[in-house]
Amino acid sequence: MFLLRPIVVLWTLLPFTISFIRDWHCWILFGRPRLFTMAQKKERVRALTNTIASLGPTFIKLVQVLGMREDILPKLYTDEFKTLQDKVPPFAFRKVKKIIKAELGRDINEIFDSFDPADVAAASLGQVHKAQYRGEEVAVKILRPDVEAKVNADLKVLGALILMLNHFIISHYLRSLWIVYQEFSKMIRDEMDFLKEAANGERFRRDFEANPQVIIPKIYHEICTRKILVLKFYKGTRVDNIEGLKALDISPDDLVKILVDLYTRQVLIHGFLHADPHPGNLLVTQEKRLVIVDYGMTVTFEPEVKMELLKISIAAVRQDIHGVVNGFYKLRMVDPETNIATLRDAAQVLMSIQFTTKYRPQLIQQITDDILKTFYKFPLRLPYNLVYLFRAATLVEGIGISFDPNFNALRVATPIVKNLVKEVYVEPERRWSDRLIDKARDVMEFLENLEKVILRAEREQLKVKAHEEDILEIERFLSIILKRSLIGILAMGLALVSAILYISFKSELFLIASFVISFLIMLLLILLPIRRRFHL
Repeated sequence: MFLLRPIVVLWTLLPFTISFIRDWHCWILFGRPRLFTMAQKKERVRALTNTIASLGPTFIKLVQVLGMREDILPKLYTDEFKTLQDKVPPFAFRKVKKIIKAELGRDINEIFDSFDPADVAAASLGQVHKAQYRGEEVAVKILRPDVEAKVNADLKVLGALILMLNHFIISHYLRSLWIVYQEFSKMIRDEMDFLKEAANGERFRRDFEANPQVIIPKIYHEICTRKILVLKFYKGTRVDNIEGLKALDISPDDLVKILVDLYTRQVLIHGFLHADPHPGNLLVTQEKRLVIVDYGMTVTFEPEVKMELLKISIAAVRQDIHGVVNGFYKLRMVDPETNIATLRDAAQVLMSIQFTTKYRPQLIQQITDDILKTFYKFPLRLPYNLVYLFRAATLVEGIGISFDPNFNALRVATPIVKNLVKEVYVEPERRWSDRLIDKARDVMEFLENLEKVILRAEREQLKVKAHEEDILEIERFLSIILKRSLIGILAMGLALVSAILYISFKSELFLIASFVISFLIMLLLILLPIRRRFHL
């Protein structure tokens, strides 16, 4: 079965692979890029998403990860990828019993007081059932049969496809996609090991054991294996179930504050992030407490990254644009080639509108999109751990907007972050003389850099480096101009030769036909639009 899997996957994805290659070269190995209308692009993205959904767990998970990567994929793709749900038909109960017997060495009835044959949830990697264990209600998560072999085969095919595309298409889409593929390969393998998930759950329990608002369910390690995870069952309402939350009489502000505090603490204090914060993994109980489940996807933040994020948070709440932008560079979130002045101006506008109340969210989004269009395609290069942090931020904002169309996440989060910063970071008291010395150092550094620039200019050693995107665009433009010039010379030559031949043969019809052809060629050159650079 798995020997045929690469053939099935390659055959299924081949039309899309060829289509993307033709976007770069319409004749595969040569030719101009194809041009698509927006309607055609949308139709292709929908077809691609549906096709990927039919290929199983590996591809569903990968597309869900890519749906978060607006830093490397156009919004057209990420918006569609986010709609792909991780829902697949459940596997038979007899297979559940077989897996439990193979893993624990005993029949299901010998281990559990009772076991519900109907599944509670069925996802691409695992399936969850309710059961009774030693008088307690538990959730039993079982890994799908043969899913590991299938995922490993799919990962090999995916790697081969990306490498093949790299031979035909020169694009930072694919360079970034290869990095995502490598990170994804490790993450999905970890997610299929339930012992690692159990260890992650225990770490979360330790991190939040003193927080009365958060529940991390108890894990029954004595009956957990790589393919089975058993934890205490909690009944709750999903955080995106607006009507259900209203029935619980929970305030949207309170819920958002709990979520903001939860994820901010995970990053800035614990350095350990729950990286799969979709609504199905976050439940609200009758007591208005938040239950977190599913710990297969986690991200660790190194102490240096935590400290830098903390400094960015401090700069953000102080509306210190310089501090925020410098933090982006230090975390390598921004391409070193990005113009810092342009980035700082854009950040200034974005922060000012986020902290005011006169803009509606739709207008804020429009202003944001307009500003981002002034940059090169991809000024941001998000490290994978920050991608999952932004995913959590998107979830929180989505919940807030569901309750209130005018919800502004930044304004709600600011006081929470301020209080949290006070807990973990105490800025030393600084005298005015220390501040004056720091400013003097900045001035001296600026003067030294200015002196270096002037010396290089005097020695004719000053170089201005062009952005790679600009170089490619200039090359394309010059190539088009050269081709047009050659065709123009050909048209003029045709007219000249026709005139000479007319003198020899005295054929007015031949002369008129030649001049008409030459005129049409010149007219075509004038009216023919210059094709824009390749876009997905």
